[in-house]
Amino acid sequence: MEQQSKGKAIGLSIAALVLGVSSFSPYVGWVLGIVGLILAGKAKKECAVVGFSKGMAKGGTIAAIIGMIFSAVITIVMIVVIVAGNAFANLY
Repeated sequence: MEQQSKGKAIGLSIAALVLGVSSFSPYVGWVLGIVGLILAGKAKKECAVVGFSKGMAKGGTIAAIIGMIFSAVITIVMIVVIVAGNAFANLY
């Protein structure tokens, strides 16, 4: 049972880290970041029960938060550029 719980903690930590890094992509970064944060929370709890290091889970949390911020900024900039382009398209 100990080995299975440790494997679950490692798996959740790796999944949280991968989704955290993947959250840097525009548009879908929000969804990946939220799922990464949820998995990181579960991974931290599982790591605390098993006694495994929480390093990857913390890294997934940090990467997901930064990725969501990056994704939000890029998405807002893209929307502003598209709206500004359409507004000034009539001038030419």
